[in-house]
Order: sequence, then structure tokens, then C-alpha cells
Amino acid sequence: YLLSLTHNVEPSLEHLAKVNDNAPDPEIELPDEDSLTFKKYKKQMNQYQEDCKMLKYQVEVSCDHHSRHHDHSMYRVNVT
Repeated sequence: YLLSLTHNVEPSLEHLAKVNDNAPDPEIELPDEDSLTFKKYKKQMNQYQEDCKMLKYQVEVSCDHHSRHHDHSMYRVNVT
């Protein structure tokens, strides 16, 4: 999932079609304080912190989803 999507938004089919599952996910890069003005550094650092929070949330939700799925798989019902 894109970090820029809100929690309740699914990625578009176009986006999913462009994803290379064999490639590593892009890294969240820490801003380089020495190469930026204070204002740009502050803005990029705020974005970096938000991206880290979003990534942590997505990992927690994914882990929670997988653990619930596996723990109760014998009760799962397929609906088509």
C-alpha cells in the first residue's frame, strides 16, 4: 500500500498493476540536514516522521490481520 493513502482507501487497479512484487519496497530516506535549508529540512523531516508512523501502522495492521486469519482459519467461510 502507498504510504500516502489514508487508512480506508484501497490502491487503484492501475497502481497495483505497476507494482513489481519481486522488487524491494522503496526505503524511507532520512532528510540530509546539511544539504537543505532549515525550512526545507523541517518540512522533509515532518514528512519522514509521518511516513514512519504510517509504515508502522500498516505493518501492525498487516500482522494483526495475518495472525487473526491464521488463528481462526478453521472458522473461515468463503463467500462468493
